Amino acid sequence: MSTTNSSQMHSQTDHHHSSNTKTYRNPSLTVDAIVPVRVHQSHNIDDEGSFHICLITRARDPFKSCLAFPGGFVDYGEDPEIAVLRELEEETHLKVSESKTLEEGRKNLQLITVAGNPQRDPRRHTVSVVYAVKLEGPYALRNLKADDDAESVSFYPLSSLVKGVEYQLAFDHQMILEKFAKWFNDVGKDQEFYYEMEVDEHL
Repeated sequence: MSTTNSSQMHSQTDHHHSSNTKTYRNPSLTVDAIVPVRVHQSHNIDDEGSFHICLITRARDPFKSCLAFPGGFVDYGEDPEIAVLRELEEETHLKVSESKTLEEGRKNLQLITVAGNPQRDPRRHTVSVVYAVKLEGPYALRNLKADDDAESVSFYPLSSLVKGVEYQLAFDHQMILEKFAKWFNDVGKDQEFYYEMEVDEHL
């Protein structure tokens, strides 16, 4: 009668598992935030306002010094809706509301698109979930400040951005912006999915 010692059994088991284990190369998941505001001239009751979008200037490569939506990578175990609010706050110090938690802020999100072209990011294959974010409250912009991966942050006119001439956007954000603009013109404006802002409040 033949016998097999425990070390041989473990060795055979380990070999069986290792020979049947597949290695996967999966895309990385990211999020981007589009924050629309309507800007009014101070004390001008006849001013209908113009729409602007919050953009950061990237502090590092790829696309260093180019404009981009606030955003970043989703952490393992993190919901993309929470991730986009977290990234927005980390890079711009903007919060949906001073009184809302990240969980409560999910109600202020609108899914715009999912961008997944394998060539969209020169570092690796990334898939970005893009949300419009509606700020609320009288002091939503008082903490606006660039941080983390952002060199600077400001608001830019949507009409000029869509033309794609005056400003250079990173990654595929120009294409994403055009999708947002279509949704915003078709639906978002009527839903008042934007923050009201006076021109001297923060531009």
